[in-house]
Formats: sequence, C-alpha cells, structure tokens
Amino acid sequence: MEEIAAGVDPETLELCDLRPDPKDGPEPGTGLRGIDNFEAFMNFLAPTGKELLCPEASPDNPLVSAAARITAAKR
Repeated sequence: MEEIAAGVDPETLELCDLRPDPKDGPEPGTGLRGIDNFEAFMNFLAPTGKELLCPEASPDNPLVSAAARITAAKR
C-alpha cells in the first residue's frame, strides 16, 4: 500500500520511512492473522438479537409501533 503525505513526494517519503511496515501474517499456532482475532473479538462483543424485554414491548403494540415511526421520521 502506498503512503501519502501532503506536500511530500513519494521518493522523499520513502527515504524518511526507516522502519518497515508490519505484515499481518498467520500465527504459527492458530493459523489466524491478527485481524481474524480482532474480528472474532468484535463478534463476541456484538449484541445477540433483538429480544423482547417484556410482552408490552411487542412491535404489535400500537404505542411501540407509533414510537418506532416517530423515531424513523427523525432520522
């Protein structure tokens, strides 16, 4: 991937960049890359599905559906 810096040509930027960019290779033990581990972690933190907290919160309830329409209209 090419790096970009305002007002600096690519040749000068390459001369100033003394450290090589890290490569995200697979770990020997798992075969997974760091980004794969991060994705698994984010999926672990993700909310599970929409569950009703109580029967009154059903989308069939006219008050709940009216609130949903108002909220959607404000977006």
